[in-house]
Amino acid sequence: HNTGYIPQMDSKRVKKYWYQKDNSSYVIEKDLVGWYLIIYNDRNANRSSEDYLFDTLEDAFFEAKEKFNIPKSSWKEILVKDEDKKQVLTSFLETIEGISDKEYQKKAWIMGETADFDETVCLFFGEGDSILEKYKDFGITEAQYQALKKFRDEFETFSDEHGWPQTFIDTPEWAKIMKMAKEILKAFNYQKK
Repeated sequence: HNTGYIPQMDSKRVKKYWYQKDNSSYVIEKDLVGWYLIIYNDRNANRSSEDYLFDTLEDAFFEAKEKFNIPKSSWKEILVKDEDKKQVLTSFLETIEGISDKEYQKKAWIMGETADFDETVCLFFGEGDSILEKYKDFGITEAQYQALKKFRDEFETFSDEHGWPQTFIDTPEWAKIMKMAKEILKAFNYQKK
C-alpha cells in the first residue's frame, strides 16, 4: 500500500538495514510499533512508495526475500545518525505546521486531498512522544521542550474529544490549538518549505 510513510525513531540507538537495487532503495527499520520494510522507488524521495509492517526483524527479512528477491545476506546494517534525527524532527515540525494551517486542513482533512485528521494525530504522537522522551538528543532546548510538552498535552485533550474536522475547524477551541502550533513553529524557527 502507498502511505508515504515517514520513519519514527525508537528511543534507543536504532539498527536500520539498507539495500539498493537499480533506482530503488529498500530499508528495514524498527519503529515504535514494529519492523517496517520500506521501499523508495525514487532514491531522492523523502516519502516511501510502499511499506509493510512486521512483528519481527526476521519476518521483514523473509518478506524481502519472498516479495523482492533480496537475500538476507545482501542487506547493509547502518546506525541512525544525527542527520536522521534532524529529518525526524523536521517531519514532526511539518506535522505541527499542518495543525497550524487552516487552508491545509480544509484541503487535507475536509476535501480529503492528503492525510486525514486521524493520520495527523497518529503522526504527531508517534513522532512527538519519542522526540519528547529524548528531547536533548534532538538538540531541543529546555524552553522548546516545555512549549512542546504543553502543546502536546493540549492537543491530546482536544483530539481525544474531537475527531471530525467538519465539526471543530471553525471553533475557538481549535483556533487556540492552531495558535499554539504556530508558536511552536516560531520557537523552532521553522520555515515553511
